[in-house]
Amino acid sequence: MKRNNKISRRRFLKTAMGSVAAVTFGGMVLPKKSYSKGPIKIGFSASLTGKYAWTGNRMYEGIKTWAKLVNTRGYSSGLEKYGNKGPGLMDGRPVELIHYDDKSDPATGVKLYQKLLVQDKVDLCFGPYSSAVTKAISPVVEKAQMPTITAGASDPAIWKG
Repeated sequence: MKRNNKISRRRFLKTAMGSVAAVTFGGMVLPKKSYSKGPIKIGFSASLTGKYAWTGNRMYEGIKTWAKLVNTRGYSSGLEKYGNKGPGLMDGRPVELIHYDDKSDPATGVKLYQKLLVQDKVDLCFGPYSSAVTKAISPVVEKAQMPTITAGASDPAIWKG
């Protein structure tokens, strides 16, 4: 029996937001003294130029919109019992986005994620758009044991192992 490997836009968005919620929920159940009180730094690259620019820009706009909503209205969904009340992601901590243009180039993506991890010291990464760039940065974030939410890649090889 053949399987249809296409994913609908609705399922993609549900999966992406479910991933964000899972990571957020995981962070909320940590002891309150285990993290700083500053902003939650989320780093990512987006293909703002190059062959993936159209979709990369849509992804970037979506992430900016999500961060704006979290910073103004807060994150809810019944997680108030974990201390999340009011604006911000956890305990009123705002989201700070740190992003770079990977130019739709896997090698540039690798350099940028190394910078996000070493220099910018982000708390969480969002994956880039495209299977090519995501496949290139995967060893970098895995080696650093950095939680990374990747919703813009579809190559099955990325998800194996």
